Amino acid sequence: MVTQQRHTGTRRSIVAGLLAGGLAAVVASPANRLWAKLPSPPTRIVALDWTATAMLLSLGVHPIGVGDAGLYRRWVAEPMLPPATPDVGMRDAPNPEIIVALNPDLILVSPLGAASRPLLERIAPTHEISLQRGKGDALVEAEQELMALGALLGREVQAADVIASSRALFAALSKKLSRHAAKNLLVIQFFDNRFVRVYGRSSIPGSVLDRLGLANMWTLPVNGWGYALVGIEKLAGFADADIVVVEPVPTGLSLAPDSRSLWGNLPAVRQGRIHRLPPVWTFGEVTAANRFASLVSEYLQSGGVADAPL
Repeated sequence: MVTQQRHTGTRRSIVAGLLAGGLAAVVASPANRLWAKLPSPPTRIVALDWTATAMLLSLGVHPIGVGDAGLYRRWVAEPMLPPATPDVGMRDAPNPEIIVALNPDLILVSPLGAASRPLLERIAPTHEISLQRGKGDALVEAEQELMALGALLGREVQAADVIASSRALFAALSKKLSRHAAKNLLVIQFFDNRFVRVYGRSSIPGSVLDRLGLANMWTLPVNGWGYALVGIEKLAGFADADIVVVEPVPTGLSLAPDSRSLWGNLPAVRQGRIHRLPPVWTFGEVTAANRFASLVSEYLQSGGVADAPL
């Protein structure tokens, strides 16, 4: 009971700190530019971007339309998108007729859909969610963007609470995983049967590993999203690393040892040092980081035994 009260008090102090200053200071400018055109607060929101969609859901806001809604369920999974949520077309080329019919107060986009923005701004005020990867700390940037969105939607308290809960989760998991600090990891996601994305320190997976005190073995250059696209053979140079594979995996691809394939001959594959995670949005936000942290923690606390079948 005492421990629970201590954690509750810590969480409240984090929320209070976020609202009093720090992250709250970065949110005023983007919100004010739109506020004159928006209801107070906006409630009918179309989210073309999956990261923006997850951020809305984490704040308790259900979007009235989502870009590539079906693929969101495959690549992002959580936060869960309500089944009846309308699909408004592709994230980078949405269907304006569907969006007009939904009569949104606000449209959330990402740099991916920049070409569509002039058209969208004729329908409703449009706000860009932009999480830059490859330079800073991806999770810090995700926290800042969540606070900014919370300010725009009148949900600053909810945003601060999401962040406080996340920090509490990381503090708890890092203690549990302290004995695994020497574990070497590579986090990958298949691009196709021959190429994989390997996530560096400036990605969401990389930020998570840092906070958990785990070793990310990929220290080679990455792109602006924090990953490197490499051939499977490149992984052979990391013989001591366990490989964490984030789903989805290409149809028909086996992760099991196989003497006839590059993948099947990797040391980690031959020795059973791989783990297949359910979908996590690796370009995501605070809840994606929480999900990845929890799944990696489960793997390591189970003894680092690979899933079967692969």
